[in-house]
Amino acid sequence: LQDNDLDVGSGGMMLLPDQPGPYPHLMVGGGKTQRAYLINRDQMTTDNQHISTNGQDQVAQVMPLGGGAFDTPAYFDQKIYFGASKDKLRYYVLSNGIMIPDLPNSVGTRTYGFPGTTPSISANGNQDGIVWTIQNAQPAVLVAYDANDLSTELYTSSLSGPRDQLTGGVKFVVPTVANGKVYAGSQNALTVFGLLDTGGGGSWTPIAATYNGLFYESSGVEFGRSGPISIKTTKQGKYSGKASLGGKKISFHGTLDANGTGSASVNSKSAGTLTFNLQVNTDDNNSIAGTVTGTGWGADMRADRNGFNKKSNPAPFAGSYSITFPGPNDGDPSHPQNDGTGTVTVNSAGQVKFKGVLGDGTKVTQSSTTSLQGNWPFYIPLYRQGGQIMGWLNFDGAGDVGGQTSWIKLQNPRNKSFPDGFTLTPVATGSAN
Repeated sequence: LQDNDLDVGSGGMMLLPDQPGPYPHLMVGGGKTQRAYLINRDQMTTDNQHISTNGQDQVAQVMPLGGGAFDTPAYFDQKIYFGASKDKLRYYVLSNGIMIPDLPNSVGTRTYGFPGTTPSISANGNQDGIVWTIQNAQPAVLVAYDANDLSTELYTSSLSGPRDQLTGGVKFVVPTVANGKVYAGSQNALTVFGLLDTGGGGSWTPIAATYNGLFYESSGVEFGRSGPISIKTTKQGKYSGKASLGGKKISFHGTLDANGTGSASVNSKSAGTLTFNLQVNTDDNNSIAGTVTGTGWGADMRADRNGFNKKSNPAPFAGSYSITFPGPNDGDPSHPQNDGTGTVTVNSAGQVKFKGVLGDGTKVTQSSTTSLQGNWPFYIPLYRQGGQIMGWLNFDGAGDVGGQTSWIKLQNPRNKSFPDGFTLTPVATGSAN
């Protein structure tokens, strides 16, 4: 374990309340070995000497995790909750002092990158349990789960757009719950969440508008779990939308409630059952945030309204730009090393047209829109549904454009160039001509 950096001291220990069964005094924790260890506090190991003898862990019980443990588990109503690195939140049911040794009794859909997450529990006694976590992402995300069914996310801070958005994520933060409020730490900030006073009913007024945006998991862009999304709303609160996953288009529709919230589920042959949860920014109607969830995964979504008009409100960043998508410069022959280049034009109505060539010689084009803040949802399907390039780019109003992108090509042995595929993250930069 020492030779391979697999120590079991990376995660914190939790003392359990007294349990029935052979070991009434238990504690539980995990390590980089991707295992959870249930330990008898009265006698740490069965041989009373070492945790491991002849390759066998001499403890009360060992259970698998989906990643290394840098978290401290949580306990509620005979359940033990784990948030391992690069794993989904999961729990095991504790019965007679032993975790039931099947697959995890419940698993969430959201993947947590390094270092995972330490969950907190709020409840009324042993009722109405909510599991709170903070996802280390950019921005960080506060998530609330149904404590009995981790596939149900009750709330995320990304659902309501700028209103609830955290700053950038930091490692090892833990949400704290007290007096009906949740305290969430992030870069240079402590954010306090509480119940909204709706005044007995929503006062939002829907508008007819079109929104364009992107969705992808907070842990990173994955092909088939990310893509573009467009939503149209009416003055009557109706909405219809289109999303694309892996080059396959999905349509959805529904009605927004008095608080600007909507949810629609659709069945697709290519992607299974998908659920779209929407929340309009009711302060100004300029954006819609929410989530897109499928079987075993969940992605955060944001779509912005183009509020420009060439006569009454022309786009301040209208003009022509040159943009570069730099190659990785890593000398790896399985990666394209050349820079990608292109030209971008923005008209006074905020409409964007892009034309360019990627670093592997692929010619690309896109037509889109930009928001009042200069946000451009950049997405282009590639390689006949075998890849994509996407990311939020921004016109800063001072003559520059750029942002982080994700460029994916799937493995395809029939391709002459780069048959093994690749995943690159070029940071695009450009300026006005």
